[in-house]
Amino acid sequence: MIPKLKFDDFIVRINQYLQQPNEFQLRAIERDAKALKQFDLAGAYLIFGILAAIQGDLKAAILNHEHNLSLANTFENRFNYLTSLERLGQLN
Repeated sequence: MIPKLKFDDFIVRINQYLQQPNEFQLRAIERDAKALKQFDLAGAYLIFGILAAIQGDLKAAILNHEHNLSLANTFENRFNYLTSLERLGQLN
C-alpha cells in the first residue's frame, strides 16, 4: 500500500528539481503524482499541470489545471494556474 502523499512534499520536490534538473527526479515526481490520484485527485491534477508547465507543454498544463479547478476551485489553485500560464509565456 502506498502511504498518503502530501501535496506540500511535491512542491518541495518540484523546487528541488528546478534547482538541479534531472530526468530521474522528474519521472519520480510524475510516478508519485499518479499514486496521489488515489488520495487527492485535485492535487494530482495540480501537480500534473505544474509539471506540464515546467516541461513547456501548454496544452497539457491547461488541461490538467482545468481538471484541478473543476474539482477544487480555490484561490491557491487559480494562482498556481496563472503561475503556470505565466511560465509558459501566456500572460503579459
